[in-house]
Amino acid sequence: MSWVREIAWFAAVGLAITLAIFLLPGTKRRGGVDEMTQSAEQVRSGPAARRAQRAERLAQVQTDGTLETLRSIGRVYRSHIAQTKTPPTADDFRELIGMWRGRRDDQPPVILWGVDLARVPNPTGTALAWERTPGADGQRCVLLADAETVKLIPEPEFEKLPRAK
Repeated sequence: MSWVREIAWFAAVGLAITLAIFLLPGTKRRGGVDEMTQSAEQVRSGPAARRAQRAERLAQVQTDGTLETLRSIGRVYRSHIAQTKTPPTADDFRELIGMWRGRRDDQPPVILWGVDLARVPNPTGTALAWERTPGADGQRCVLLADAETVKLIPEPEFEKLPRAK
């Protein structure tokens, strides 16, 4: 029976040491239920955060694509004026018009044809082409009448923006 007493003493000493370690002030303890709950929430929110980041990146790529489409329209517009000395018409670019589509709304942009860019009074403050519908952020991609500058303009400001004639 002496061996049973020895095992009981070892168990009691082990329990005392364990309690002393956990009850000493200033010792670092493993997280409780709150920390485990926070950790689980972080794991659960991970996919949602990644989806939000992907959606944000996709929106940026679509915006950049629409702005690049408007830039190419401006380059073609300027090139036509430089070559023919006359403002372009829709018939001049019938083949290209079908390829020009906004990446955000998947619609062809509104283009004001027949505008003599040299006669526009305020080319950097006048719209020449723009996407048909504003994006989810309430802004519209716009090509200004200098046929070089493209901007994202909030819808209220776009409504006030003069159109090239």
